[in-house]
Amino acid sequence: MDIHAAIPCGMIINELVTNAFKHAFREMIKGKIEIFVMQNNNEYYIKISDNGVGLPEKYLKGDTNSLGMVIVNTLAKQLKADIKIESEQGTKFSFAFKKQVHERSTVKAFS
Repeated sequence: MDIHAAIPCGMIINELVTNAFKHAFREMIKGKIEIFVMQNNNEYYIKISDNGVGLPEKYLKGDTNSLGMVIVNTLAKQLKADIKIESEQGTKFSFAFKKQVHERSTVKAFS
């Protein structure tokens, strides 16, 4: 994965794992967070899931302007990723996106 995809992916994972620690396990002694990343040809798949309390309905409908969800959605758009959110027996965020080709910028020295 190139840097143009790795940075937004890392930020998405960080945001969702942080939110899981803060909100998902309020009434639980032990919780579980799983992160799955896979590449298949030119497509990447990322899944972040937990076995916590799940999301309120407004998050599933996209009816929230929480900073965390704005960040996740903005980064997903940057990757041109399809995003799927499920909240049954915990929460699962799935992302699928194609490898993008970025032209390298070159710096020319002046003489």
